[in-house]
Amino acid sequence: MGKNKYYKLNLVKLSESNIEQLKSIYSLKTNQHSKADTLFNLMLKTATIYPKYSFVADVLLESDMLSYKQAKELFDKFSPLQQSIAQKRGIERFLNRIKKLETGSKFIYFEQKDTASNIVKIENFKAKYLLINFWSSSCGPCRKEHQELIKIYEEYKQKGFETLGISLDYSKQAWINAIIKGSLPWINVSDLSGNYNKILEYYSIDYIPYNILINDKHEIIGKDYSLSDLTDTLKSLF
Repeated sequence: MGKNKYYKLNLVKLSESNIEQLKSIYSLKTNQHSKADTLFNLMLKTATIYPKYSFVADVLLESDMLSYKQAKELFDKFSPLQQSIAQKRGIERFLNRIKKLETGSKFIYFEQKDTASNIVKIENFKAKYLLINFWSSSCGPCRKEHQELIKIYEEYKQKGFETLGISLDYSKQAWINAIIKGSLPWINVSDLSGNYNKILEYYSIDYIPYNILINDKHEIIGKDYSLSDLTDTLKSLF
């Protein structure tokens, strides 16, 4: 599993101006909610003007920053062709994910083992803010992102920020080796069931790296942050 934000978009017939518009939204220097509003308005306009354009279905399925209400409204206003394409490409799974990950929702209770086989529970974490990071030893983008995430972790850990890694590995040794090689300073857990990790399955997460930010009440603040978005969010929180 791996993710390039524009990988799927480039497989469909997007014009250069469409792609640049979407990229500009993701790079906006605003919070995630503002970006979601901008993206929602652009997609709604595009779907209305171009009911035969299938690419809006692809864009929707890549748009985890949208709220459930926004995503459902977009889907309901799609043309029959666009709805059919979205259904074939997994719209129900996508809607299930963002509904469960709505801001303010409680993060699911879990128990998984760390590398020493100790049971780790969500209740173990008392930090003001906890970033839950989904990754695996075989995911190159995940491991590359970790090097920048370590810098963010080091900057904010004394202020009450913590990180929890949830690995989608099957091999315990590969998982441990990746932690050592990457010098990951935070707790890592896994049920060693790979892409069938129970937390991943519950939230219908289809790609990694993926992250979820929660507060000390274990309420979800946001999801699928880029590193720049995460930095901006932590600056505003602290």
